[in-house]
Amino acid sequence: MVNKYLEELKKKKNIHIVGAAGIEGAAVAIFLFNQGAKKVTLHDFSQKGDFEESFKNARDYLTPQKVKAAYEELIGTGYKINYQENYLEGI
Repeated sequence: MVNKYLEELKKKKNIHIVGAAGIEGAAVAIFLFNQGAKKVTLHDFSQKGDFEESFKNARDYLTPQKVKAAYEELIGTGYKINYQENYLEGI
């Protein structure tokens, strides 16, 4: 049932994730990317220049190497990110 729903979601829906710098938002984005979702837009209230720092601050319990790897994985998805100036655009 979940796989069928996920397949429909990936094919037909525009997916928006609010709180991309947060732990849950980033995890969902990476999960969807690994499942092959293409139509995903990320939203975060931080300014573009502050996004990486916000991402790091949410993971202060990890080693710097793990934080860097997680950040690169999120950015590597290629998903568009709407920052503070465009926050919630398109939802």
